[in-house]
Amino acid sequence: LENRTAGASVSVAAPLAAPLTVLLKTARGAAAVPASVTIPAGATRATFSVRGVKGGVEELTAEPDDTRFETAYAYLQVTGSPGELRLSIESGDRQIAQPGAPLAEAVAIRVVDRNKLPYPGLTVRATVSAGGTLTPASAVTDDNGLVRFVWTPGPGASNELTATLDGAPGVAPVTAVALGRPAVASGGVVNAASYAPGLTPGGLASIFGSSLAAGATARAGLPLPVQLAGVRVLIDGRPAALVYVSDRQVNFLVPSGLAEGQATVIVTTSLGDSPAVRVSVLTYLPGLFYDPSNGAGAVIARGEFLEIYATGLGPVRPAAIAGLEETLATPQVLIDAQPAEVLFSGLAPGFPGLYQVNVRLPKGLPPGPHKLVLDLNGRRSNEVQF
Repeated sequence: LENRTAGASVSVAAPLAAPLTVLLKTARGAAAVPASVTIPAGATRATFSVRGVKGGVEELTAEPDDTRFETAYAYLQVTGSPGELRLSIESGDRQIAQPGAPLAEAVAIRVVDRNKLPYPGLTVRATVSAGGTLTPASAVTDDNGLVRFVWTPGPGASNELTATLDGAPGVAPVTAVALGRPAVASGGVVNAASYAPGLTPGGLASIFGSSLAAGATARAGLPLPVQLAGVRVLIDGRPAALVYVSDRQVNFLVPSGLAEGQATVIVTTSLGDSPAVRVSVLTYLPGLFYDPSNGAGAVIARGEFLEIYATGLGPVRPAAIAGLEETLATPQVLIDAQPAEVLFSGLAPGFPGLYQVNVRLPKGLPPGPHKLVLDLNGRRSNEVQF
């Protein structure tokens, strides 16, 4: 880093019979070193300090004053500010928590630059979830850019350790988790497209929480399994087909045939069962898939037509050809508050729980962007852009 020092060394393969002076030079002004360093007689190594002067790549030359030894060269990356560094969790993440007992392994966090080179002498601070304790609360990185924290998780369902780089608010924090019995977040069972609370039979849904997969992350292929990486989701005791599982999120296909009202949802893993949660079941809960970063909907424009991808559009009619099942109720599609003609509303071929709505664009619609919303039996979807 600029205006900071780091340790370096020169070495030879065998102990020296006489002292060896090594001349040190930098070529580009990004770093400063002493003019020379001496390896004493009987030793193999001598250390010296390198000071960062300005951001950039520096070429360092180490030239022995004895021609029997070769000149060595090295390239150094000098980082302009701590904001250009990043934190990474090296070990200790996703251990199984025993409340009141320290984790078996300390959480190790490294500070590196874009070339993954370690940075010593920097302070990393950490905080933990309520009820947990930490030793120490902050630490200075060693020569390998590492700090270690001894973490005793609290009794809660969610236990996290978050680390930040001191004096560098622009560096993204990193979070380690301690695993335990799965827990579903309050209001955490939602439509997989809109994130509106509730379940729709035959639709796709998501569960948000902690320790939902006992440390695993997995994505299912077709046909969808009812157990994935040791995880199961039970809806009123019925296993749901799983799409994706991780500790923070599980995506699944809601069993068809659920009656409107309330259903009990439980997540099971190798570490136990989540407390049961009661969730509303709605025949229709339309949700449009979208990119949360910019609000762009899963909408494909084909000339004057649109393909819209959604879930939660309710039951479908049997069809002679699989993949062409149409919904019993036809949604209303509004584009910039103007109704669009619906040409098809049904299951999208090839993936359970995914619906496709094809519409003709309203006449005279100017160039985008446009806002799109879907209404079905009085229930309105989230609004997206296209």
